[in-house]
Amino acid sequence: MDKKLAQDDSVMFERNISVIAAKYREVEVTTAAGDKFRGFISGLDDCHLQLCQTEDQTFVLVQRPYIVQVTETGEILTEHTRLSESQTKRIKDRVRMFHTVAEKFNGRDS
Repeated sequence: MDKKLAQDDSVMFERNISVIAAKYREVEVTTAAGDKFRGFISGLDDCHLQLCQTEDQTFVLVQRPYIVQVTETGEILTEHTRLSESQTKRIKDRVRMFHTVAEKFNGRDS
């Protein structure tokens, strides 16, 4: 039996995204064109990463092949320093389903 430590890049990406999403952590996503998006992960498919943007709580789709960096900002949704209670609730409502999926993917049920 051959053992292999290296994983396919899409497998690594999905695993890392699920860990971040399961903890309600804010991220900044940078694309190859230099665009930056800041928010909370609300979805993932084969082609896109979906964020609920912190600033205005709107959704943005970022094409996965063009993502060059995903950085945690250090902010957690429930302790975010720049959000009002209503903004926090709006974001939580928009990311809750993916948060639950990510927790189950990582073997943790909420």
